[in-house]
Amino acid sequence: MPKGSLYFDSVYHPLEKAESPEALKNYDWESHKVGDEYVSSLRGRAEHPRVSLYTSSAREVFTSGVRA
Repeated sequence: MPKGSLYFDSVYHPLEKAESPEALKNYDWESHKVGDEYVSSLRGRAEHPRVSLYTSSAREVFTSGVRA
């Protein structure tokens, strides 16, 4: 976590220390591959995002009125 911050800074570039073309050739590219099933699930989630609870609640209020 960066000093004085309220979050964990977990982002880094995996090739930040590569200093030559050979380092790129020797890099373990296979370790970053994802399966077709995972990609398909991401596609489905992007095409059909879930409606948040707040949106559902607002829709209920506008369609059925405010209940006391």
